[in-house]
Amino acid sequence: MNSPGHRLSRLATRAVRRHLVGPNQRWVFEPPAPGWIPSRVEHTSLYLHVPFCRNCCPYCPYTKVAYAEALVEPYTKAALAEVD
Repeated sequence: MNSPGHRLSRLATRAVRRHLVGPNQRWVFEPPAPGWIPSRVEHTSLYLHVPFCRNCCPYCPYTKVAYAEALVEPYTKAALAEVD
């Protein structure tokens, strides 16, 4: 997974993403400004990223590690605890 081709693919993905969103896009979550109140939510969605894959796609920009059966149960428990 850390072959030169994979690293080059990740670098290209980052460069394309930066080009598409612009150089001023911040990829950091920050707390809201003091006094900020969110608007009423009528519909919502949830994206759950699973950081390990059996087949790692070269175009995938997300953090990932090689699939290991031992990761499934702890990750599932942690994800369910976070949702709760």
